[in-house]
Amino acid sequence: MFDKIVAYLEKRMEANAINPDPFERRQVAVAALLVEASRLDGHYDAVEQGTVIRLLRETLKLPADQARTLLSLAEVRQANTYDNWIFCEAIKRGYSMTEREEIVKDLWKVAFA
Repeated sequence: MFDKIVAYLEKRMEANAINPDPFERRQVAVAALLVEASRLDGHYDAVEQGTVIRLLRETLKLPADQARTLLSLAEVRQANTYDNWIFCEAIKRGYSMTEREEIVKDLWKVAFA
């Protein structure tokens, strides 16, 4: 039942979006969690942003300009989201276990940056 409610709300949000994202929900979710991992220590700088962009390019196979655009979108989404559950759920639904393991490795790379 809960999944049906979430799916309904997601469809409503997408239908009401004026400028829908050029990225898949799962891509935004990965980027937002990478941003969150970068911000956890209270210090978010150009080095961490560069690491996130590099990981987005490698993991999601994006060109540099799209990775930067996705980073900008993710920074806003992450800052305006109360809980990261929505991002985790999108990753769970959108990626295989092997892909999710790589994403977790990327989260640690950003945390250490």
